[in-house]
Amino acid sequence: MTTPGQAGNPLFNKNRLKLGTFATNTVGSIHTIAPDAYRPTWENSLRAAKLADSAGFEALLALARWKGLAKAGIQHRGGVVLDPFVWAAGIAMATTYSAVFATSHAPTVHPLIVAKQSATIDHISGGRFGLNVVGGWNRPEFEMFGLPLAEHDARYDYLDEWVSVLERLWSAKEEFDFEGKFLKLKGAMSMPQPLQQPRPVIMNAGVSSRVNALRANTPIFVLSPRALEKRVSKATRRWRGSNSTAKSACGCRCPSCSATLVRRRKNS
Repeated sequence: MTTPGQAGNPLFNKNRLKLGTFATNTVGSIHTIAPDAYRPTWENSLRAAKLADSAGFEALLALARWKGLAKAGIQHRGGVVLDPFVWAAGIAMATTYSAVFATSHAPTVHPLIVAKQSATIDHISGGRFGLNVVGGWNRPEFEMFGLPLAEHDARYDYLDEWVSVLERLWSAKEEFDFEGKFLKLKGAMSMPQPLQQPRPVIMNAGVSSRVNALRANTPIFVLSPRALEKRVSKATRRWRGSNSTAKSACGCRCPSCSATLVRRRKNS
């Protein structure tokens, strides 16, 4: 349900299937060295964001990566990653509709910093910011920070506490002290607080049972591949049955995109 503080965030619109772009601040998992492959420059990323925004996509999401995955040296384009928070601030200024997500690897960034950055981008975007939280998984990145890579559930224990502190920083009316298993804060506060209340959207792409436990403590928008597969399959059957030739906003005629575009045109 949309609250007054979330009225400007399209993630709360009536479309049951949300569309978005992912990882245009880098190359994602596509590590081809083909000469015509996507290059994660600011110009290319900005162009993609403006196209998606004008087409009515609900989300523009930047991933966080401190170190490339390919073992091809520092010059490999897979290691070129525009900072997700700085990226989100710039994209927020250049767009008017889509929600803009930054990603944070919780163990590498203190929640005080993320609270301040997130609230600032929420103000820049007029209440369209979202945060994708990650517990971390890439061992070379942790080694680069001099941090141990905890086992899976322990990483989510840390993330749970980290998110709790973040939410409190976004809403506290007075300074507060916090002493948990992992984090200790004294006289903590962060101003300004986000425009969106009770807070900006928090997303996590995990599907494990530990993620479900995290969701039980904090309402989190979770990307569920199984649920998405069912929705896309349903849209595909509808598209095939209608014999539609509608061209989607992304320029293709793929069943899922075209079916969604047809439905949106009918609702508009």
